[in-house]
Amino acid sequence: PCGSNDPYVTTEMPYSGDNSVVIEYEADLLYLTDELLTEGKYSYNFRMYIPDGYNGYFNVLQDHNLTVGALWGMQVFFEVNGIGTVDGGGYGAATFLYEYDEWMYMDIVVDLDTDWAQFIIDGELIHEWQWSLGISGGGNGWLTLEGGDFFAWNTNNTCKYFIDDFQIIQLYESNNMLDYNIYRDGSFLENVSETTYQDNDVEPGYHNYCVSAVYDEGESEQVCDWVSLISAPENFAVEVQNENDVYCTWDEVIGTGFTGYYIYRDEVAVSGLVTDNEWTDLNVTGGTHTYYVTAVYESAESLPSNMETVIILITPTNLTAVPEIEDIVLNWDAVGIVLEGNMVELYQHDETPTNGLFQWFNFGYGVIFDITAYPGASVEMVDFHHASWGVSGTWSYTMHIVDWTTFTEIGIAGPFQTTGDDIWELEIPLGSVPATSTQIGIFLEPMSNDPQDAYPILSCDAALDGLSYEASLFDYTQNNPAPGDFLLNLWIWAPTSDQIVQAEKVKLNNINANARSPFVPVNGDVIVDQKVKGGKALTGYNVYYAYDPDPFTQITNVADTTYSHIGMATVPGLHKYYVTAQYEEGESNQSNEVQVLISSVDNEQQDEVTIYPNPFNDVVFVNMDENIISVTVVNSQGQVVFVKEEINSNEYQIDLKNHLTGIYHVRIETENGWINRKMIKK
Repeated sequence: PCGSNDPYVTTEMPYSGDNSVVIEYEADLLYLTDELLTEGKYSYNFRMYIPDGYNGYFNVLQDHNLTVGALWGMQVFFEVNGIGTVDGGGYGAATFLYEYDEWMYMDIVVDLDTDWAQFIIDGELIHEWQWSLGISGGGNGWLTLEGGDFFAWNTNNTCKYFIDDFQIIQLYESNNMLDYNIYRDGSFLENVSETTYQDNDVEPGYHNYCVSAVYDEGESEQVCDWVSLISAPENFAVEVQNENDVYCTWDEVIGTGFTGYYIYRDEVAVSGLVTDNEWTDLNVTGGTHTYYVTAVYESAESLPSNMETVIILITPTNLTAVPEIEDIVLNWDAVGIVLEGNMVELYQHDETPTNGLFQWFNFGYGVIFDITAYPGASVEMVDFHHASWGVSGTWSYTMHIVDWTTFTEIGIAGPFQTTGDDIWELEIPLGSVPATSTQIGIFLEPMSNDPQDAYPILSCDAALDGLSYEASLFDYTQNNPAPGDFLLNLWIWAPTSDQIVQAEKVKLNNINANARSPFVPVNGDVIVDQKVKGGKALTGYNVYYAYDPDPFTQITNVADTTYSHIGMATVPGLHKYYVTAQYEEGESNQSNEVQVLISSVDNEQQDEVTIYPNPFNDVVFVNMDENIISVTVVNSQGQVVFVKEEINSNEYQIDLKNHLTGIYHVRIETENGWINRKMIKK
């Protein structure tokens, strides 16, 4: 703005599109026609919204001559008590009632040819008068129209109101009108005689439709509006490949202004702009992940496609086993970070959906949670109940995460779609957002049905015992308590929590809100429940062991990628191991198997075997006095690289020419036990 009288264009309360004009403080918005209108019939119309507790005002000008002063044809005062007054053809010529917090359609029809004017709200005639009499009724004889003024009239109370879809159009008598011309994006479509028209097979994108009236004398000015036909991709599918790559496909989208696609994992775009209808997400971490795709246009992004879920269970690799003094020590490669803690569910309601609010676009409805007892927590997902209140359907919504100590958003998830009527929506992912303070608000933004009756409608119980609010998404300090506790449960990941904790409650003075049924706010305690919930990925590693010839059994679960099998290096025999990764969703496949042979024959029997040469190049020769039952060769990582059974001879030749240089253990099975020799390949 250039000065204190210039109003703001704001996104706080649009009627159509993304913004409107707010008239507040000292704002004075003057609109003048290109020239002084002296003949014809005109409609001076716009949408007007007055928030509860504020004033409103506008006037329509016969003339605006800065030398002699402005001449008002009419003016309207919107008082704080919901009563409006019209000055037209006389002061206080008419009064009317109006509703706060609702968009109203104002239409002032001025006929300069007959010297007559009408003031109409939402199709209802409020007042009509001789236009040239002006606001006072004194009669100045001015049969002209030159614009209007939206002024922040602050007498008796603070003024604040919003203006949208303003226009002045010339009207023609119907006896000369022939029909209508229909236009899309500036191109003529069809000439019709009816007041409805259906445009079929329109390509996706934003389109501007205009209608003009055709008369004997010519064509009127066009009345236009925008419509969005943005298609979301269909038949989205995912497939896990190579254990932790996710291959995504979907049907191709074709349309005006289309530029590509975004692929989302766990509500976060991970792809960048993709132009093909397939994409692979590489090296995805273990756990449960949700995917969907959106279509990106020059002016907007579509709603999500169908959502698909994959479970990634990554298998540990490179397991090794080495005897160290008295223990056998295992090591393997990590597959992710082991998270230690619990999923904790917090809620403040009595589980009975009793009430609800009349909801609005651009407002959020949610609960403030105190998580002082959970340092280092992250916000994971929500469950909530919504009610139909006689209107069934599938509704779009977005979840907003707010630091309530600063009233700032720290995360947005969605948009999502409801899955039914009068049900709980469960495990809606929020994207693992770290909590930035001890007070976190979770707000549902309804995005469907009507701007003044927005769905889905979040249910609440009969009495407000916790911290449930309606708040402006543009300024969270503008908030009102709900009539009861919203049925919204927050799941947090609490790294150090292992017990039920009752959360503290912020104390406040409650005031009434616009509820579907009356309520009296009361104070009470916040109810906090806790339980473990799946979906947080890696929890540890399972170690499996077999003492040959016994079967494998799990011997432990560890968080690290190393494990010492205490004392087993002193136990003669063949020790076998493998590990798996344990996720909350399930267990991975087993790693490579490793073996450690602890010799079981005495020194005299050890001397009876000859294994040569050592070091060797390609072939190792084995000779001994008794029968050789089997030969096994294990590398330095405990991995079996060669096995030969049922030899039944006192000599054997081992071919290792295709193996790498390094240390190998040759294990010879005899009728009296096992013999182990370390060999070095050059």
